[in-house]
Amino acid sequence: MARHLRIIKGGQWQPEDHQHGETELFLPYSIGELKVGKTVFHGVRFNWYCVDRQEPIGRYQDLIANYSKLEEKQRLFLETETNRCLLADEVDELRWYVRHRYTLDVVAESVQLPIRERLHLHGGYPNDIYQFLQLTENTGYSLLFKVWGYYSTRHCLTSSSVESGVEFLLKALKWLPLRVSVGKEDLEQVVKRLYREEGMFVERSSEEVQSS
Repeated sequence: MARHLRIIKGGQWQPEDHQHGETELFLPYSIGELKVGKTVFHGVRFNWYCVDRQEPIGRYQDLIANYSKLEEKQRLFLETETNRCLLADEVDELRWYVRHRYTLDVVAESVQLPIRERLHLHGGYPNDIYQFLQLTENTGYSLLFKVWGYYSTRHCLTSSSVESGVEFLLKALKWLPLRVSVGKEDLEQVVKRLYREEGMFVERSSEEVQSS
């Protein structure tokens, strides 16, 4: 069964200009929010890739390092990794689709050529478990090439953590001898920025705290 993407909000689409010439490959991704049950995960990275590409994305000898000297298993693996990347025009089409369908921006990282190692399902956390998004299974899918995505919520800030962080800041401002009026949305942005840039978040204690 396809796992459908539920997006709450995202970035803004900005068209990009591309120079034509040698083949350029890209790893596109989006940053957004995902709602699972009653929990909202913030700052989820959705990594997009092409599946079932009908023709090779380019000349493997130019795109893969030491292609003619590779053993068959490694050669086939790197061919698959290469074909999962997107071309510049495909990134533009994906950006338009994702922007209009999910209100998300698409950022495209340029792939350093020639390819020598794994490009996909490879992050900074080796024990991450990824979930998959089958965009092609969604009603109204309009791209001529098939795109899926993968993501992990393991290291994402949750809605309950944001609420706890906002409550913490509100109490801190109340108890400080300051006359400051700050809206809840501004405090939410502070909480998210603290987590994104410093890795800091508020976790409510499960034990009852006695005031002295």
